[in-house]
Amino acid sequence: MLPRQVRRAVRLTREADHRAFGTVSLSEIVQGVTRAVSLITVNFLLVGASVPGTFPGGCARRCR
Repeated sequence: MLPRQVRRAVRLTREADHRAFGTVSLSEIVQGVTRAVSLITVNFLLVGASVPGTFPGGCARRCR
């Protein structure tokens, strides 16, 4: 039921204003990619901070 409603909403939106639909779709895709990259970056930094000696100024100096 939900996929049918989403499909219908997308079709109606595209028919109403094709240019705005493309703009909003592109911005949502870019926003999703940006969020994914920032989550991966934060995860990388947190892992690096938790391993002694791998992160500048990290736990290796303060945890001794």
